[in-house]
Amino acid sequence: MPRIKERARTAATEAIAHYQATPGPTRAPTRLAIAQLHLATAQTALGEPEAAIATARQALTGDRTVQSVRGRARELDAHLHRHHPGLRLVRDFTEEIRALGV
Repeated sequence: MPRIKERARTAATEAIAHYQATPGPTRAPTRLAIAQLHLATAQTALGEPEAAIATARQALTGDRTVQSVRGRARELDAHLHRHHPGLRLVRDFTEEIRALGV
């Protein structure tokens, strides 16, 4: 299972690099945010909740947080609570996304 999680991290990291390298007018901010949330999910599964939340915060800083991004953020929040219950950091993240209307 660790190999699958590492492959998920690698794929998400590659997708992020691709979307960040895309020139201005053809940039895809929603796809970038989704890729960042996929990376955050992999980080959560790999036991890295701090990194996951930092990555998720990057995904949620855009000025256009569409439904698909909000839904993925809610899924990540549930994943964080499943894998890292009781962490203050996770509870704080939950409050942050609620304040954003996620």
